Amino acid sequence: MYRLLLGFGLLGIWLMAGCASHTASQESDSASEAERTRVVQFWKLYREATQRRLSGELEAAVELYRQALALDSLHENALYYLGNTYLELGRLEDAYQVWQRLAAAHPRSNRAFMQLGRLQMCYPESPRFDLQAARISFERALALNKDSGPVLHLGEVALLEGRFEEAARLFDKVLAMNFRSVPAYVLKAYLAWRVGDRKTAATLLAQARPYARPRTDAARLQLEEGNTRTGRALVSEEATMCPLLDFDEAALADTTRPLDPDRFFRPLAERLERLLPEKSN
Repeated sequence: MYRLLLGFGLLGIWLMAGCASHTASQESDSASEAERTRVVQFWKLYREATQRRLSGELEAAVELYRQALALDSLHENALYYLGNTYLELGRLEDAYQVWQRLAAAHPRSNRAFMQLGRLQMCYPESPRFDLQAARISFERALALNKDSGPVLHLGEVALLEGRFEEAARLFDKVLAMNFRSVPAYVLKAYLAWRVGDRKTAATLLAQARPYARPRTDAARLQLEEGNTRTGRALVSEEATMCPLLDFDEAALADTTRPLDPDRFFRPLAERLERLLPEKSN
């Protein structure tokens, strides 16, 4: 009798274990299906956001990126491009907050620190305008990725802070790393021009002209990671060009016309004098 009872007991345990295993398997399958659904929906929203951004429908792109991030709050590209889209809309504080989220979630993303630095450097109308903070952001970016981009921006910060010799040294360093860097030629030429050395300025502008090109409409750019067709940085030109240091690259690229350094640099000089009078003299 004891053995019979023991047998029934073991059989009951086996059946209960089987039921529990079956239930756990069903729950696992349900969780896997929910995860697959979430991933599919995320990529659907992300791709639609990208298409809207490329077609210039920026408000729609913002909403779609936000919906995608509700499904994956730490996705690096979604955060990055949402910040860029906010910047193109002139929503500087929103861009700053998103890139701060990106930097916190991905502390080895040099793109986060590059964009934070640009925002801190390029928009005097923003309460986030802070050249010292910009320098720190670009130094962080350089520590993560030792290419010419952060060095160029450190040179730009030095120029805006009135540290002109250091700026010239940094622009030389950029050109040693990337001889096609149009901004490095142009801003070094500006430094020569501002002290009356028109000959050096003209020579540097002539060196830049073969690499200059007219700006491309952002709606026609392929802005996703991995596209190097344009030879530009892998973000929209609106997000990378600094309005404070902007120059007429179309005029520089037009080699059918002579380039007058005075006419070329006067808008930049007037802009800096108006916005940063104590730094530009």
